[in-house]
Amino acid sequence: MDASCSKEQLRRIHWKRACCIRSHEEQKTSQEKTLMTHYEQNFKELKTMLSNYSNINLYRVTKFYKQRLTDAIYPFCDCIAFALDSKHLPDENYKDVISLYDKNQKREAAHYLMDTVIAKKNCDTIMEMWEYILLASTKSIKLKNLLTEMQMKGNNVLSDAQLKEFGVKDIPDTLRDCVKEHKNVLAEKNKEIQVNTILGKETINIFPLEDNFIELIVVSASEERRLKEDELLSRGKEHEKLCQQVVQNERETVRYDEIFGSSFGNKCNARLAVISGVAGIGKSTLVQKIVFEWAIDRIYEQFHFVFPFKFRDLNRLTNISIHDMILHFYPYLKLHLSTILMKPEQVLFIFDGYDEFNSPIHARSELDIQFDKAACQSAAWSCSTTDIVSSLLQEKLLKDCSVLITTRPTALQFLHKVNIHLHLEVMGFSEEQRKEYFHKFTGDTKTSEKMFKYVEENDILYTMCYNPAYCAIICSSLEPAFKSERELQTPVLKTVTQLYSNFIYNILKHHNREHGESQKVLENLGDMAFMGVQDKVIVFDENLLSRFSLEPSQFLSGFLMEIFSRDESCQNIIYTFYHLTIQEFIAALVKSTPNPLEDITSLLDKAAEYKDGRCEVFLRFIVGLSTTEHKLEEFIREKTQTTVNKVIDWVKSKLHANSTGRQLLNAFHYLFETQNKELTESIMKDIKSIELQNITLSPVDCYLMFSLLSHCDEIAVLNIKDCNIQPESLKKLQPVLRNCGLLRLQGNNIGDESVKWLSEDLQKTDCKIHSLELENNKIGHLGLKYLSENLKSCTLKELRLCSNNIGDQGICCLSDALQSHYCNITRLGLSLSGITSSGMKQLSEALKHPNCKIKKLWLNGNNIENSGVKYLSDALLTSQCKLEFLSMCNVGMGEPGIRDLSDTLQRPFCDLSELYINGNYITASGVKYLAEALQSPCCKLQTLTLCESKVDDPGMKCLSAAITDLNCRLKQLDLRVNQIGSLGMEHLWKAMKSHPCKIEDLK
Repeated sequence: MDASCSKEQLRRIHWKRACCIRSHEEQKTSQEKTLMTHYEQNFKELKTMLSNYSNINLYRVTKFYKQRLTDAIYPFCDCIAFALDSKHLPDENYKDVISLYDKNQKREAAHYLMDTVIAKKNCDTIMEMWEYILLASTKSIKLKNLLTEMQMKGNNVLSDAQLKEFGVKDIPDTLRDCVKEHKNVLAEKNKEIQVNTILGKETINIFPLEDNFIELIVVSASEERRLKEDELLSRGKEHEKLCQQVVQNERETVRYDEIFGSSFGNKCNARLAVISGVAGIGKSTLVQKIVFEWAIDRIYEQFHFVFPFKFRDLNRLTNISIHDMILHFYPYLKLHLSTILMKPEQVLFIFDGYDEFNSPIHARSELDIQFDKAACQSAAWSCSTTDIVSSLLQEKLLKDCSVLITTRPTALQFLHKVNIHLHLEVMGFSEEQRKEYFHKFTGDTKTSEKMFKYVEENDILYTMCYNPAYCAIICSSLEPAFKSERELQTPVLKTVTQLYSNFIYNILKHHNREHGESQKVLENLGDMAFMGVQDKVIVFDENLLSRFSLEPSQFLSGFLMEIFSRDESCQNIIYTFYHLTIQEFIAALVKSTPNPLEDITSLLDKAAEYKDGRCEVFLRFIVGLSTTEHKLEEFIREKTQTTVNKVIDWVKSKLHANSTGRQLLNAFHYLFETQNKELTESIMKDIKSIELQNITLSPVDCYLMFSLLSHCDEIAVLNIKDCNIQPESLKKLQPVLRNCGLLRLQGNNIGDESVKWLSEDLQKTDCKIHSLELENNKIGHLGLKYLSENLKSCTLKELRLCSNNIGDQGICCLSDALQSHYCNITRLGLSLSGITSSGMKQLSEALKHPNCKIKKLWLNGNNIENSGVKYLSDALLTSQCKLEFLSMCNVGMGEPGIRDLSDTLQRPFCDLSELYINGNYITASGVKYLAEALQSPCCKLQTLTLCESKVDDPGMKCLSAAITDLNCRLKQLDLRVNQIGSLGMEHLWKAMKSHPCKIEDLK
């Protein structure tokens, strides 16, 4: 670096070097440059807006966005700190930032940097930081989205900041006492959380919410997310993926106090927000936290009134107005409610548990509202609760009020017509939050650490711990053993069935004095649970209990209190299982030992018929319970060997019926739950092809696949294309992947690091992979470097790398490997890999090398242009080049390129028999060159495709003459989407009728 550079220049150089801003500008495509110009223009306007703020207003706006900015810039906050002039960030503060950053405490470093700059309240300092933040917008998707949001909101940015600082207008004197009473009621009602326990005399522990609330990962999500499968399976599969996106700064986390007041990508602040998440993930606790924090004046000062409701409570209300509905739950507001509802912009409605609502919400058109008398037209209008909620969501009722709805993902489909401003997804716990939960559950650091270590070493248990409800079940199952002085009591939990068996056993054991009556009660409860699983019923009233010979009094004490929740908030008491999976397990437990009149095979077949996956977990439980010994056998009917044999035969039938996709994965889970080594070995040794394409594979799925596939000597085909497998999950499969002949890994975004260990496996003597498909996996030149080093000595014959960002640098490494005597690649896919003419020069040199064995090559969608085609044509001229198949669709080839290629086709050493050059600018002159080549006695082409190649009638005349030539060997010709008119078609049909024409397949 030039010593004469000024300090400011050095800062700029470091900044650009650290952030790679505008590096390799000449390599950007025109589209990328257009996008860059678009963002620069947007943020130029944003910079102008910020610079026009007064000192105090710039301070307010920066403080308002501080948390979101911190979350967005922490990966490169060291660069921003370095870029700031020393008068704005003194050296001692800069050193503190770098010290935290170097310790990998990047978030803490970003917090410290933001706090230091904001604390100065200096307009110049804050504005300089904003300039560097704007400059870094291309380095973070999260930051770019935030800045774009600010740009769209314009003057509302300052309005939001002022609202946060000053709140809304004072509450009128006439409502002041009313507001205070309402907040006191909600604070008292929501100040505590209840946790079930299976130890001690108390079945429920009560804790202060403030001391025991654990922050959940909540992310902004797409409202298009729809789920049909069972929720134990669904979110667990994507949890690690979405958390990884948060870690990689691609997805923005949202705090519970930011839902109303920020827009998260929208032009206006959220008025209608939906929070989705699977059962037990913490949605209701999150709502409780929001209501409590508002009630004690900590958040959402803009709302004078918050009205929380549970959808399950609304099920009992019919033909009621929203005015009366509020009074039904909050009768003390009677004197003031009409006044309250006159200012709907100061009201927040919260509806918790939409999946428990009996009636789906339907969006209504203006015409529907006009003619449908059932629609809610005013606060005093009586109608169904469905119409009340629908009208609120569509702003037909109490316009400008705010609404928050929570739901399971499976119910989102019923909200698809509603204009949701902000869609959030609760992802559950991070690793640190899981540890915190274990500690708070046990209250004993030593016990919690031992329990968490045990769970960490168990893939299934650890993966389930993202969900607070599963954490509770796991902690309840393990705590008795880990608090015991005898370590041998620690349960061995390998399957989900074993976990739940242990959990329910501990409950029943605690109430063993009731054993005489518990078996019959348990059977009745299991029958009701099974009905609920089949019919998607998760809320039970006293009528349903009576239908299954269950008495409400039985739920006031004993073991039922610990698996069944009694809700007395409604007019009629209702009951729910503490978690959906407990309902599924109890149903499976009872049905695993059928009475003499029931056929378990028919029951399994019927449960498997549901296409929406409602019985998938139930089936896993029932297979595990039917085929293994477990502690719960003393509480249920005796299991017969006939039942065991029938279930095993049923599992075998699912694995020998050429199952693929979800059905095959389910069958693997059934087999895993049996924990029958002999059965597993006998089945898996005969499985040669595994097709799991397009289904999400969770870490648990990968763990059980490893367990099962370990019993296979060799797998002919393993297709896990587009399965959203994360690198950590793929690593679990490493020992069995090398036993596959054809390994399809497309579309899993495995990245360079996974390619590193995968390519190392290729050199191992027991590796059987002969075909490796890695398309669309975010592999860059570094991944190609790892792969190329190992290709020089392995048995791999086919390699597909399409749709990766390999570039010319990666091709250079690959070309070197292809020239090795021990490289055996014969089929190579490089379409859409960012290769230019420069890369083609390197690859062509490899193709000319005598050691290169490539016979088939795909180059579609690379911008190699005519010069790149020239390099390739020269390679085809040599006797060492072995290419027989070449696909170069959409590569920017014009007349010069087709001339060089056509000349090559006429040479004796060119062995090309198949040529695919669709989507290039060939035109009539280019077809003329091709026609001449086809008539050469040295041309070996049998297949030629020219779709979308500007072929017209004159070109068709030349081509028709060529295919009638005796030397032409063409058998397949594709001319779709060209400019061929009636005259051209006349030439073609005449040629086709000619005796010398060998065309068999014409398109």
